[in-house]
Amino acid sequence: MSRSLPISRYTRAFSVVQTILTARRQFRIVDYDDLIVKQVEYKQLQGDYVDPRDGQTKHFRCLFCGWGRELPPKEKVFSLGTDALKAIITQCKKTDHFIFVVDKISFQARNELQKQPRIWEHLPYEDVQYDVLANTRQGRYTLVKPGELPSFLKIEQLPTIHARTDPAARALGLRVGDVVRVLSSNARTAECLRYRVCRRNTE
Repeated sequence: MSRSLPISRYTRAFSVVQTILTARRQFRIVDYDDLIVKQVEYKQLQGDYVDPRDGQTKHFRCLFCGWGRELPPKEKVFSLGTDALKAIITQCKKTDHFIFVVDKISFQARNELQKQPRIWEHLPYEDVQYDVLANTRQGRYTLVKPGELPSFLKIEQLPTIHARTDPAARALGLRVGDVVRVLSSNARTAECLRYRVCRRNTE
């Protein structure tokens, strides 16, 4: 028997992702609309940003998969499969950066994404039910631009932030090799500055 997931999780995710993109990453959202691919409707945000890694302006598209639709029989969450992924990529040829907000991306679809020259991210719905970067106990995260890392620090000696499983890394859209500056403080201590490098989960 098919059933729907609560619509509140989608509307909450939509609001949180807007905050993450505009306030945390300085993305510029220029359009809120629906994307229809092979008769499947996706809520989407799109716009542009200047990539601090290379200074280039890039077009992004953030797709909310499964919005309000009924789950397939025996499924607990929505999964983005290979056929749907290929159809999206084919239709959105001018997009430089895809952000997929969906519970799961199938193994086959992930392999397909690895072949793509374009940037892609996966934000699970459970990660964007609240703004993880608003938690002041975790500190303020800032992406370190090339050449900004203090010379006395060596990247290979920095602690790890995992690319795929750390919610803060996913919220920031970190890529393997990125370095982040974390500034934290509390009522009892002075500010503490740390640096972390984004690595694959196997490292």
